[in-house]
Amino acid sequence: MQYRDTIFKLMMDNDPQALADWIGSHTELEQAAIYREIADMGDELVDEDLGEKFKEDVQQMKTAVQQYEDSILDEQVASLKLEFAEKDLEKKFEEADKAMDGIKNYITGCILNNEPNAPEMLELAKKIIESEKENGLYDAANWQAIAGYL
Repeated sequence: MQYRDTIFKLMMDNDPQALADWIGSHTELEQAAIYREIADMGDELVDEDLGEKFKEDVQQMKTAVQQYEDSILDEQVASLKLEFAEKDLEKKFEEADKAMDGIKNYITGCILNNEPNAPEMLELAKKIIESEKENGLYDAANWQAIAGYL
């Protein structure tokens, strides 16, 4: 009902382009509501017995409006799902970075404290550094504490 007066005025002006421009100036969901309002107005005219073809046209419009609205809502749901998936992925990357920092600290600690596994940790550090360089992730500051051992 909120669009009825404007729809009626634009239809009475007999300017289809003005009506199309006005509809196009609204969001997709508002457009669906406007189309639904137009279909409801057509339903009211069906009661005036304007013929079977008109009834069919109104019903087709109502079906098309419902499909349009459903597609808009489906797109919005998909957009929200994508947003949640991106946030989840970002969280996973943060967790992986944190775990990698812990691993680097452990390796560095073993080497600096000359733990029994220090030689193996030094070899592991070299492999990680090589991998980081190959993947463009190397930051010398991360390995500065054991730079003299490398």
